Amino acid sequence: KAQQQELSSEKQLESVVQGIRYEATPNIQVADDEMARGIMEFQLETMKPRYVILRSSEEAGAAFLDIYDRDEQQGNWSCHHYEEGQDTNWCLAVGTKDNTRYQLFEPGDSPCGSCWCCKRGAFTDEDFYGFKPLPFRRARIKLQSDDQVLHGGEKPEEMYIKVTGEHIWVQPGGASDQMEVKRESKQFKVVPSQLKIKLRGTEKWMAASVEDLTKAWTDAIRVLQTVGTCLEDGTCFVQCTYVEKEGGCNSNHFCSLSWEEDSLGSVSWWGWVRQQKATRARCTPKKGKWDNIKAWDKLLEDGRSAAHHIEGKGCFATCRDKWNDASRASNLAVSLFNQFKDIKSTSSSDDLGRSKAFVDRVLQDTVGFATELGESMGKTYDVKRKGTLSPLRLIMAKAGCSGLEDGAIQASVQSALYPNDAKIKAK
Repeated sequence: KAQQQELSSEKQLESVVQGIRYEATPNIQVADDEMARGIMEFQLETMKPRYVILRSSEEAGAAFLDIYDRDEQQGNWSCHHYEEGQDTNWCLAVGTKDNTRYQLFEPGDSPCGSCWCCKRGAFTDEDFYGFKPLPFRRARIKLQSDDQVLHGGEKPEEMYIKVTGEHIWVQPGGASDQMEVKRESKQFKVVPSQLKIKLRGTEKWMAASVEDLTKAWTDAIRVLQTVGTCLEDGTCFVQCTYVEKEGGCNSNHFCSLSWEEDSLGSVSWWGWVRQQKATRARCTPKKGKWDNIKAWDKLLEDGRSAAHHIEGKGCFATCRDKWNDASRASNLAVSLFNQFKDIKSTSSSDDLGRSKAFVDRVLQDTVGFATELGESMGKTYDVKRKGTLSPLRLIMAKAGCSGLEDGAIQASVQSALYPNDAKIKAK
């Protein structure tokens, strides 16, 4: 924070990076505070590997994803004079060689004078993994505290991270730079041959599976989205985001949905004719202990109602919405329970301050609540998967799980509640 404040005081009306002038607006900042660095396939013009750096922002709850081509050019273009065995075909095909980027331009459109084949310095994977500082990038995604950050995909090769935020593109244009900002959704995913990430606070690159790496990137972004917000000072407890396919917030108990005018958004042709303005869904956390305690009580009530419906009707495929409701309620409760256990073990009552009443309620209620839901859902699940004509039985057989013992859901709930208990984990 001190470095950011120092940088902010030095930067008045403009910043100069690598000889290029950038307007000093909230969206254009020179942020050296890296949270994560790695190589990802990013959906911009095409899906191809790019260097990606996650950087913090001076703005509360905001983060930047800076996107670089893997052969990111540096410096000015200069004329390349062909050597023996080189010609226009060579310049067209060579790309990057010996830390130099070569590019063939159309006649009259060359940035290096009368030459058609131009060159300039390029970064390499060795530079990137050696943690060589990269300058401010013209293309970046700005994510604010309630902007969408989700990951999905059922198979490792299909896993992706989806972010919805401000796509910022700065195009140098002579005397003054032009900044284009659009609100867009982008997807990126890890590169199977580049399963490494460098997180702030770690000394070495971490090697991980596709699933672990996808989660590490998602978690790192979400961490920066909490800095300086109510989640940090303990007046709210759930990170809220709008989920498009759900048409609502990730938690309708702890988050409030509103629609605000969006100057960066677009409307349909018919909306333009009717002079409609673009709007954007915003999900904000409920603040204060009493509003959160009310939300907690409602979560318990709705979770139990869904679980009792499942057990009473003995339904599975025909009441998927109830299964989703009960699962979400249980997962959120257990997640808060484990976080608060860690906080309580390292903090005194005085440190918890205004959040103590809510923390105590979660720690008091969760074990009984999650166990109750696990029993109701587990009993129904065990009955349905044994039914002669049950589709679930066929699905389990195809997955090689016909011999699964009863109590799997109950055991998974207990494992989530006590992740460090070896006996429960083994079961």
